Amino acid sequence: MDQNTPPNTQPLLHTRRGLLLLARSHSLLPARSQFNIAHSSPAELSSHQTVGTPLTVPQAPAGDEELPPGEWAAHAKQLPWQVTRTGGFVKTQALELLIEAPSRREPAQRSSTQYTGKKLDERVSTSAANAELILMQVVGSVAEQECKRCLKRNGPWAHCVRFHDITRTVTACANCQWNGNKKRCDFYQPPVGAAENKRAEVDQILAMMAQLRLSM
Repeated sequence: MDQNTPPNTQPLLHTRRGLLLLARSHSLLPARSQFNIAHSSPAELSSHQTVGTPLTVPQAPAGDEELPPGEWAAHAKQLPWQVTRTGGFVKTQALELLIEAPSRREPAQRSSTQYTGKKLDERVSTSAANAELILMQVVGSVAEQECKRCLKRNGPWAHCVRFHDITRTVTACANCQWNGNKKRCDFYQPPVGAAENKRAEVDQILAMMAQLRLSM
């Protein structure tokens, strides 16, 4: 296994319920780390969208100028959207990586496709993937040479921004991923160890199913 491949921390489950949950996932679940979001708890959910007390959504920046981190960068780093967590845990490995990285800029939209602050907040709140992408704009690196899709002005963001990590959890730019086309991005690479982890999980499921059959 590649030395950069994270170890498989998924515990071996011996119960019927554990087997069903693992089989239903069909993929290795990312490790979840506990994260206190805006000092809130599940009991404090104020709407279908936000966590904690009601938030004043900042105006959404737009234009080609790269602005220093401001209100929207701070708003995104709070992860105020329910879709970004389960209980007190950040939902995806990508969110874990992105939230720990230093902020570099405001997430600027293209002037031609600008959402209002409220509309952008609503779009981000629909999925954890959208939250990942706005954080990529905040903490990632602007590509020296834009990908082909960004050159064609596909996607909502003004800049072709990528995020670098050794596990290649996030590789395609935020514009391509926003459109659900990450594999079309010039910068896309599959995660390190993805095939090996998938095979190991399938083997684990098959072994547990065989054990259950023997116990019946």
